[in-house]
Amino acid sequence: MKRGGLLCAFPWLLACGAQSEALAPYGEVLVEVDTNLRVPQAISRVRFDLFDAEQRWLQSRDFPTPEPSDFPLSFSIYDDATSRPRTAYLRVRGYTDAHVRDYLGERFEERVAFEAPTTQTSLRAACADAPPLEVGEVRNLRLRGQAFADGGLSCAASAGDFEKRTASGLAVFRLPIADPGRYRVSVVTSSPGVEWAPVADTLLSLRTACADVDSELACNDDELVGQSTLSGLTYALEPGDYFVLIGNVAPGPMDVGVYVQQRDVFSNVPTDVPGELTRDDPRLIVDGVDLTPPSEPEPYLAVDRLARIDVEAGVQRAARLLLDGECLGTMADLRGLRSCVSEEGELVDVEAEPLDAGRSRSGGSAVGGWSKYEHPGCAEVNAPVTPGLFDERVCVSGGAFLLGDSTLIDRGADGGYPERLAVIPSLFVDRYEYTVGRYRAARARGFEPPDGGPLNNFEGFLPSREDLTRACTYSESLDGSPRFPEQEDLPLSCVSWLSARALCELDGGRLPTVAEREYLASAAGRDFETAYPWGERKPSCNEALFGRWYEPTYGSTECARDDLVGPAPVNAEPWASFDVTPEGVVGLGGSLAEWTADSHRAYSDPCFESQPHFSPRCDEAEAPLRTIAGGSWRSPAAETRAASRSGGAVAGIDPWVGFRCVYEVPQP
Repeated sequence: MKRGGLLCAFPWLLACGAQSEALAPYGEVLVEVDTNLRVPQAISRVRFDLFDAEQRWLQSRDFPTPEPSDFPLSFSIYDDATSRPRTAYLRVRGYTDAHVRDYLGERFEERVAFEAPTTQTSLRAACADAPPLEVGEVRNLRLRGQAFADGGLSCAASAGDFEKRTASGLAVFRLPIADPGRYRVSVVTSSPGVEWAPVADTLLSLRTACADVDSELACNDDELVGQSTLSGLTYALEPGDYFVLIGNVAPGPMDVGVYVQQRDVFSNVPTDVPGELTRDDPRLIVDGVDLTPPSEPEPYLAVDRLARIDVEAGVQRAARLLLDGECLGTMADLRGLRSCVSEEGELVDVEAEPLDAGRSRSGGSAVGGWSKYEHPGCAEVNAPVTPGLFDERVCVSGGAFLLGDSTLIDRGADGGYPERLAVIPSLFVDRYEYTVGRYRAARARGFEPPDGGPLNNFEGFLPSREDLTRACTYSESLDGSPRFPEQEDLPLSCVSWLSARALCELDGGRLPTVAEREYLASAAGRDFETAYPWGERKPSCNEALFGRWYEPTYGSTECARDDLVGPAPVNAEPWASFDVTPEGVVGLGGSLAEWTADSHRAYSDPCFESQPHFSPRCDEAEAPLRTIAGGSWRSPAAETRAASRSGGAVAGIDPWVGFRCVYEVPQP
């Protein structure tokens, strides 16, 4: 191995130095390994595993490659046999020091595909395609955000003093009953859930004829009054077919899980228990000793190349392998002898590597030359800047980075694992969060919000536990809030995802994806990623705008004082001079958390796993939750991390959530 390391002592294959010219030459292949990724940002180590023709594991070596000059790596594989050719399989993985996992056997997984749940556009279609509910099993469906023109639900609230109606589409199930008895039908899961009760409140109807409201046997709003907004009912049923219809009182999409049981008591909903997994478990056994490495490169962040090397007796050859950026994150199929070579996500059958005559080296290296590192610039901002509106745009150069944060664990869909490579194109970005004044100007231009727009705080900023809407920043009064007369300069809060998206589109932009937003906060304009938009350390109270809630029930109070509660103008100092990226984007850590375009799913979900390197996004047309990124004025300091995220109902509003827009760079 060049750089002072040697891959040696295979049972029949050796990777050592040059042989004595006086001896007959062994069959030998000089293997040269290069990469077009950046070193050490994307690759700081290379691991070699050697297998024979029967795929028996012969040896494993691992070498640090901290400098670009370490490439190309070279070593030789040779055979001291003099009469017959031999075949070896060489697995080469390039990865970074921090991204390894425990070795638990060969865990090959095909690249996943993703298909978003479908929704119906009419009651007639939903009834015709209604899936069956089996007693004792949970069945899931998605309902769309817009109401059906041909029917909805109306139920008296459990308290009996008013009626609720659905404002969404409906999820419809067919319920075949074979045995007479009392059956409990209930919504056991919903997304958005009870934490978004104002815009996530289910109604459930039980009917004998799906589209006929007169056939309704019962309708329920809240099964457990005072405990949740999930619906359910118990009813005596005779054998036959029935229909269960579920809707939302708010005009937002929703995923619902429905459960049926044949008894009149509550019981736990069964959960799926995975069976025992059986995996291939190759071990590295040398002279009867188990030398299997305890860890291996994390597949999401490794280039995994499997090559067949044929060694011909007495002949010297050379093979050249490229750890191509296109293959980062695509695991090799060791048992199936398939490997990614040059096309993202594509596995091809491993054939004998082409060999050059002799043992000559290429000399040059492709480090850093991956084509996806190249991005068109955006030197000029082709948009007017309106005084007082803070609508200035920043040109942010594109680049590659690791999406996610492995330190954010045990957070479900909010977590930062598994990390993966993402390549972001150059973008124009709002320097500041969208302001109250900018919204007022949009209204003056004729903008009509799709859902009523941001909540109107008539009484001025005075947050309380009983009425969180008093912390909203928008008021129709031009005088603004008595506590904040500079209201026009405040970031716009209490705005739904639906209105935020529409406002960006009004100015020719869009909401950023999760990957774009995290790239802005952690990597744009930097050689190495940082944990926070400004660097590596947590902020103090005079550096970022966080911890300004007035009591600890719903937020952090660590920076709150009598004169420091709630939001501040987008250019307020000292925060605007510290919470700023190298590219000049302000307030990505604190101020307001921000809506993004993407559905809110875990990075391990197929919606993210199926995405390409370039501009990955998880954008479902009827996603019930969208991702909110970053910290806010009511967050603790830890949530100002660049990768912090949470989920929000698309129709929901919050006094600590706002947005900013991004704009495409025109292609030459």
